[in-house]
Amino acid sequence: MQKERLVAPFFIFSKIDETSRKSDDTLTNLPTPARWFKRCGFQQLKEVMMKDCEYTHVNSRVRMRKYPTGEYGITFLGGGSNGWYYEFSKDHKLKYKQHRSAYGIGKAVKNKASNWKDFKCDVDRVLKEEKLPAQIMRLVKWRFSNPPSFKYVEEQIGCITYFKKMEVK
Repeated sequence: MQKERLVAPFFIFSKIDETSRKSDDTLTNLPTPARWFKRCGFQQLKEVMMKDCEYTHVNSRVRMRKYPTGEYGITFLGGGSNGWYYEFSKDHKLKYKQHRSAYGIGKAVKNKASNWKDFKCDVDRVLKEEKLPAQIMRLVKWRFSNPPSFKYVEEQIGCITYFKKMEVK
């Protein structure tokens, strides 16, 4: 596994301080990232700050990135320049999946059931050809991906009847 560390360029931050004191007509003289940064909202600010992350090449088809906030993402590369990016919270919960290609980044899909199903399919597809590390395999077998189902069993103590929650295996 190869690791490389990328950091957001500092010229973006230095140009922001200059533009905050000047009028908006001077924004056209700034490089594109600084102009974009001046007009961005909090979400874009978060994305720029999260670019300080650690990239790991797991194998030829899987890449991981770990953010300083504890969140992490896994990219499964498909044929050509296509792939799916899955982002997880620091509690290992799947937040969303996103299509990535040479033509751009797709909208985030936040449907939990279909995202977990697609994640498992992508892992199975990669496992046919190559091995994956345990930190990815534990997500497939983790209980959050397959929530337990419960049934209620009626029990009685004396004249009191109550329902006990039992897990179905």
